[in-house]
Amino acid sequence: MIRRHLAGSLPALAALVSTSCAVGPAGGAGRAAVVYVLSARDATIARLDAATGRELGPRLPAGAGPGALAVGGGAAVVQPASWRDAGGLTHVARTENGWAAEPLAVDPAGRSLALAGDGERFAVLAYTHRAGAPRCRLALIDVHDGAVVRSSPVGAAGDAVVGLALATTGAGPIAFLVLWRPPGLAGAGRDGDRGGGRVLAVAAATGTELASYALAGVPGEAVVAPVPGESGEPEVRLYVVEGLGGETADPARGPDVAAADRWRVLALRPLALDLERTYPAPVPPRALAVAPEGRHAYAFAGRGHPVLPSTVVTLDLATGAWRDLARGPGSGAGGLAVAAGRLYVPHLEADRVTAFDQRTGALLGALDAGRAPAALAVGRWVP
Repeated sequence: MIRRHLAGSLPALAALVSTSCAVGPAGGAGRAAVVYVLSARDATIARLDAATGRELGPRLPAGAGPGALAVGGGAAVVQPASWRDAGGLTHVARTENGWAAEPLAVDPAGRSLALAGDGERFAVLAYTHRAGAPRCRLALIDVHDGAVVRSSPVGAAGDAVVGLALATTGAGPIAFLVLWRPPGLAGAGRDGDRGGGRVLAVAAATGTELASYALAGVPGEAVVAPVPGESGEPEVRLYVVEGLGGETADPARGPDVAAADRWRVLALRPLALDLERTYPAPVPPRALAVAPEGRHAYAFAGRGHPVLPSTVVTLDLATGAWRDLARGPGSGAGGLAVAAGRLYVPHLEADRVTAFDQRTGALLGALDAGRAPAALAVGRWVP
């Protein structure tokens, strides 16, 4: 079962406690959902009331050259758009003198690859070393405190990180890495020259590998989301995009899910990575996101185009049925955010975020949240 906070069984994390949230936007409870929008051009973070799209409070500083975002406890960590410097993360938090963006050192010799958060307190960063260390590393970050809890080597020599997701469970923060190793890479890990894709579950607080799942095709992105549970408290599933058939792998550029002949989304149970269900997809799903109630998934169809509208599709996770939902503006770079019955789509090229009704796809409005909105994240309101 998901737990909002750790059970205290991990010594390195035993001292971490939850942070209370103040009364939320629009008079709601302190757990009211907020969509955080990272502006690449303005280097700011806008906070939108997820239920109305109304901007909340002043925009926050995001540091130089921001590219990706993770939030928790009212704070944020920002990854630079340049992948070359894992030591260049920025921690954004309230101080006695207002909001501030301060450097967050992870590894001065690092090259950052991917950032993911649980939306509550923790984030993980996957990175490699400039010197060409054979394995990538995983850093667990306390977003609220702006501290690196632990950094551990993960995966095998030659692995490339294609996707990254994080869930905080009763067993602590669990990171899920979607890895790819090109065929013919001599001596690359336990599978030698065979290469291929796999999913790896890692206890982020210890670096312990918990489970591995071998993929039949080329890997795509991954997302952790709740599924409705009989007890009323949601359980977690890991959803992974996979492409099958076609010329999908270039040793120099990595796997290309969109170039496959057919596609599917895998639902895996988190700790053992047992396959629970497979959802064949009529199109390559991109920027996969799952609604908070865990009953519907959303994605862009195909590769996307910087000018032409992108089709947003939805998947009924109970029936496996896909349908077109809406026409999103532009390429959809920056992903999707689903919260409070709304679907938020960034339009990087036109400096706006568009809101749709999650159920009907009806257009609810275009929002100014800063120029070149490059990333979205859903968190909770902390004034």
